[in-house]
Amino acid sequence: MPTQKLVFLLCLLISFFSAPSLALSVAGGSSCSDSVFPNNQVFASCTDLPNLDSFLHWTYTPSLSTLHIAYRHSQVSSSSWVAWGINPTSKGMIGTQAIVAYPKPDGTVAVFTSPVDSYGTRLREGNLTFAVSDLSAMFMDNKMVIFATIELPENTTSVDHVWQDGPVSGDNLGMHGVSGHHLQSRGNLNLSSGQAVESRGGNSKTKLKIAHGVLNAVSWGIMMPLGFMAARYLKAFGPRADPLWFYTHVSLQLSGYFLGMSGGATGLVLGNFCFISATYKGPQAQTYLELVPPSHWLLSSSLELGQHMGRLHHFEACKGMDDRVWFYLRCNHAYLADFRSLEEDDKR
Repeated sequence: MPTQKLVFLLCLLISFFSAPSLALSVAGGSSCSDSVFPNNQVFASCTDLPNLDSFLHWTYTPSLSTLHIAYRHSQVSSSSWVAWGINPTSKGMIGTQAIVAYPKPDGTVAVFTSPVDSYGTRLREGNLTFAVSDLSAMFMDNKMVIFATIELPENTTSVDHVWQDGPVSGDNLGMHGVSGHHLQSRGNLNLSSGQAVESRGGNSKTKLKIAHGVLNAVSWGIMMPLGFMAARYLKAFGPRADPLWFYTHVSLQLSGYFLGMSGGATGLVLGNFCFISATYKGPQAQTYLELVPPSHWLLSSSLELGQHMGRLHHFEACKGMDDRVWFYLRCNHAYLADFRSLEEDDKR
């Protein structure tokens, strides 16, 4: 029986640490190098765009001031549109001179130019501020590729570009997403060096959001459960596992606790250091309901840490406290948090 428990614990450890690697290998399965275009077209430069599974191949001819591009967008369904464009006036969406493509029900691909002059644009067909030739598109294996040759002003050394995708129903193009990668799909092309740079303007909190998610996922989702399992399964081996199970349990729990505290701190920064008053900032603000689970985890972990630290230092108040007392404290806190969540949910 102890051997079976050890094998079970090892399998869980392997699954925890192999899953991220598998996910990364699947996500990274497409790149610039695996592209083959019709008529053996070859481009001088290529970049894996940082968002929306997109890639841009291009060749710039300074003597003609022409930019020949192939914009490739992966993971596209038959009910989606994609667009790529250059913004000659700013780094955002408004002012973008876009090229749009989407698969039609009859199996063909619609491709056209569309100037974006407002946030309420329907991406209607229209002329751009610069000439576009050799316009075409192909849709195959859930990948859309747009080809075009663009005439740029003389002595152009760099351009700001934007790319997007969204839903389509018939010939009606719906609005693209307004969160996450959809707000970060822009960058700059250095035509002289052949390099592409991601534009980060307006997304200063992106790194903080990533850090918040990673810290909380690793602490509460991985290290804390592993600490629980170390105490449960390693301790079952009896004296042979002493004191290995204890040090493993404490190391994982403490590491998870402090990482979780760091994740909570980044959450406070993202929430503008506001827990209670955020409820009154409007429908888009973070509500108390959303703060109940993380606060419960932090307080429960703090109670457990206080229990162990009190016994470790032989505090008089902790000597006579039975394990059941700490158990009741943590459970009552959990029940109160859950009831409060249900109460707030009923008010919505």
